[in-house]
Amino acid sequence: MTEPSPSTNPARAALAVPDFRWFFIGNAVSQTGSYVQNAAVAVLVFDLTGRNTAVGLTTAFMFMPVLLLALVGGELADRFDRRMIFVSTQVLSVASVAALAVVTGLGHVTPGWIYATSIVLGVGYALSIPTMHALIPSLVPPRSLGPAIGLTAVTFNLARVVGPVLAAAALVAVGYTWAFSLNALTFVVFIVALMLIRPRPAVVQEGRATLRDGLRAAWDDRAVRGMLLGIAALAVALDPVNTLSPAFAVDVFGRSGAAAPIYVTAYGAGSIAAAFGIGRLFRHAEANVRLGALTLSLMALGMIGFGLSPTYEAGLVALFVAGVGGLATITLFTTGIQQRVPDRVRGRVMAIWTLCALGMRFPAGVVDGVLADWLGPRAAVLILQVPLALLVGFVLWRLPPVRGHAEPASMEFAE
Repeated sequence: MTEPSPSTNPARAALAVPDFRWFFIGNAVSQTGSYVQNAAVAVLVFDLTGRNTAVGLTTAFMFMPVLLLALVGGELADRFDRRMIFVSTQVLSVASVAALAVVTGLGHVTPGWIYATSIVLGVGYALSIPTMHALIPSLVPPRSLGPAIGLTAVTFNLARVVGPVLAAAALVAVGYTWAFSLNALTFVVFIVALMLIRPRPAVVQEGRATLRDGLRAAWDDRAVRGMLLGIAALAVALDPVNTLSPAFAVDVFGRSGAAAPIYVTAYGAGSIAAAFGIGRLFRHAEANVRLGALTLSLMALGMIGFGLSPTYEAGLVALFVAGVGGLATITLFTTGIQQRVPDRVRGRVMAIWTLCALGMRFPAGVVDGVLADWLGPRAAVLILQVPLALLVGFVLWRLPPVRGHAEPASMEFAE
């Protein structure tokens, strides 16, 4: 694997590496399918129950396994073949989604079936996300790490644009069964892409890292600790985009359920717009934590605008702004964390990242749904921005820029 020259466009240099290119394409297809299903499931549960709490439970059940198993996933990623772990999780996801499609097609779907599928998908997330973070460093040269992280974040947010649009079209034209079937097919595409890549062998180091080593690496480094807290606060603040979009579309603005996924699309569109500036964020070696605090504040302002939006269209604009800040933040903080941790504990530290980024969606989904049913969806959005505002004001602005760890030979990273 050759190093790109400093003059090469950072994103183009990362995509020029065949292994990362296969991963990028497969992940983009799979994540698009996941967002088709997530948007369709939210509308289906709201149709079946009429309650925001039920929609929130769908999110909570999906991310509950992350809280329980993410650290296990990180340990597996540090001990075993990362690619094959990833493939195994995708096979598990295909089976669960295909079963949901069949049950829905037969007319027997209930919230219980949806919750069970969410739990199985959550197990896949818990094991695959730390593995993904640990795998991508072996797909690109060190100079392309930041852009590769940004591009992977773009993948998720490109899916946020395309997936909900496809979901809205599917709900109008062919129904829930085909939306779920499409998601199952996209998992198969990703499995094929994963089988085509050939990661570099992991760096062999003396001694086997323990879970305590990973926790210590995350907690003892003040910058890493602050960025992990920032990612957790972002996950909580962002939850209403998925959980409350049906309530805003149907109850607040009197639209049909098919209008709800467009809210997720608006957030994703903002993320794609932010992606055009990703290369500029990595002109220097370090990730600027204070810049991350600024972009996190931008995301919060967009979410507040969504909560206060006087019209459906104004909410779309506000979520576009939130998407710009959200993508920039997750890219800066994830890159900064990867720059600070050595390879021998990377899987474990990225498991903690997974707890923050996805595990926090479990309590956030429950709290979000309950608050929306109790105080209304607007109040729920605003309340979930409070932890983020406190973190930015009292923690992140005091952190210095992040520079690389003292083990540059193992500084390979991902998102």
